[in-house]
Amino acid sequence: MTNIETHTVSGPIRRDRRFRRSAYIIAASAFLLLYTQEQSIWAALLRVGIVYCKTTLPLILLYILMKFVILRLLAIRRTTPDANTSDWYRAYLANLRLADIITGFVTLCLTLTCFSVFKSAVVGANGYVYDPVFIAWDRAIFGRDAWEVTHGILPSAVATKWIDALYHPLFLPMILGYLICVSTDKKPALRYTYMLSYLASFVIIGMVMAAAMSSAGPIFEGTVFGDGTVFAAFHEQVGTQNEESGPFTFLFAYNYLLSIYTVGKSQFAGGISAMPSMHIVLAWLCVFAAWHLGRIVGAVFTVYGFCIWFGSVHLGWHYFVDGLVALIVLTVIWGVMGRLVGLYGPQTSRATT
Repeated sequence: MTNIETHTVSGPIRRDRRFRRSAYIIAASAFLLLYTQEQSIWAALLRVGIVYCKTTLPLILLYILMKFVILRLLAIRRTTPDANTSDWYRAYLANLRLADIITGFVTLCLTLTCFSVFKSAVVGANGYVYDPVFIAWDRAIFGRDAWEVTHGILPSAVATKWIDALYHPLFLPMILGYLICVSTDKKPALRYTYMLSYLASFVIIGMVMAAAMSSAGPIFEGTVFGDGTVFAAFHEQVGTQNEESGPFTFLFAYNYLLSIYTVGKSQFAGGISAMPSMHIVLAWLCVFAAWHLGRIVGAVFTVYGFCIWFGSVHLGWHYFVDGLVALIVLTVIWGVMGRLVGLYGPQTSRATT
């Protein structure tokens, strides 16, 4: 009979309780932050929240089912004909950690729903006033706009086509990482650090900082801010490349976001915000976690993180400093959450990370 050990957390840290309490506090903070800025939110919260629930819950259940099938097949191969399989089922169900699954699902949906509505209704409501500042920061670093650097490295339309084709599918690890953490029982300190950092980043970086540093990004210059002259060369270049190797999917996404912004209605995956970059946050959360899984995994995901950063600049979604600021703040959040649940600090041990 396959022996599946029931995972329990004991000792002074009580990671599971700290995780659940902290996750609900973060989700409640997201709601309160939104409510203090925009009271007429209920219809938008319901509309966007349903989409997140319909998207997230099936993925969690699918992962649990896949894990069950795989482990069950392994158990069948190792089980003698007269073994009692009820022990295996009890052990599997005990390892599901239902409280973690419910907490992870509820807090994710609530936090992301509040973030989406906040991003559409609050960020940029008084105009995108900080783009000139971040343009100046990029030019201070590179001596020119950051997109000129990436297009100088990869100038061809074919290269932009490949970046465009890979950029959005590469978001998949950012989504699956959280769902796997919700649905498994291994490495509790690492899982809890990842999930709490994920949730907290949406509130601190995606809501508070995005509202305080409202900017739209190069691709929206001339439509959302500015007179269209600062990044005219960028629009001309990607327009030419689109004619040569398009259609580019990022231009469809651009039109989608612009249409929602024009209508002024909160929608799923709507809202315009460049600084700080949540794309970089989600990618580098994978990087931080990967280094705890091994050097090779860490190195692979580090390349992945830089590819997302490069693509975000190349396609005009972000300034280079959007990613830099996001990465600095994320490092602090990760460290704080890691100490909270025992990933770092005097109580850390290899057996429990």
